[in-house]
Amino acid sequence: VLNGGIFALWGYWDVGAACGDRVARDAFDEGVNCLASNIHRWDAGYWSRYDLYPRLISNIASSFYHTLHISQLEALSKLTDRAELARMKARFESYRESRLNAMAAFASKAMFRLLVPRNRLLARRLPWT
Repeated sequence: VLNGGIFALWGYWDVGAACGDRVARDAFDEGVNCLASNIHRWDAGYWSRYDLYPRLISNIASSFYHTLHISQLEALSKLTDRAELARMKARFESYRESRLNAMAAFASKAMFRLLVPRNRLLARRLPWT
């Protein structure tokens, strides 16, 4: 989950900065390096992915989470000066500006929820689950 991973990184940053904890700072640096080298995996080509769990259909981020990803990547790229994160933030912003991309993301998310429902009762009643 992209947003949760970034929030966790900020936790390491906070502990490292507030407590002078070198282990937390090293964990932050290592986590940022890992995220920067893998950020492309959250790019669906028209929107951001919510997670990377391997399913038949990608779990596309809702518009709320897509906007959150953009904000988080902006803050993290300023904090770390990582060009990869800034580039992906700009790319995600360009996706958000396209009405067609937003409609495709909504349709993908709706299809995902039909195939992977949150509601356990509904999940038991669907013929394909």
